[in-house]
Amino acid sequence: MNNKDRDMFNLIINRSLRDMSKSVIRTDADSIKIQYKFNSYGYRCEEFNNQEILTLGCSQTEGHGLPIDLTWPYLLSKKMNKDYINLAKGGEGAQAQIAKAFQFFKEFYNPKYIFAVFPLTRLEFPLVN
Repeated sequence: MNNKDRDMFNLIINRSLRDMSKSVIRTDADSIKIQYKFNSYGYRCEEFNNQEILTLGCSQTEGHGLPIDLTWPYLLSKKMNKDYINLAKGGEGAQAQIAKAFQFFKEFYNPKYIFAVFPLTRLEFPLVN
């Protein structure tokens, strides 16, 4: 592997969970005022504390344009009567979310349940020369 490929590999693979959360939500685009509250890692959920449910996905799962109590991860957690972690970020595809899940397992713990919604139009392709 040459230096350029190694740098790209490190950029994609060797990031902390906190670095993977970097994105901006445009609250000025909302037609109704929605409060976007994030934990200290930059995710739209409570602090990581041994919650049993982990959710993954894109902006639909993160809940862009929705109050937190209308997002599907929140509704699912209430239905199951279990707390959840939501690692979803708008614009991310399946590969990014799966990599993020494994980073979460490495940095924290393995949750009991994992739910994911990956839109087919957001499929990513690995970097290939």
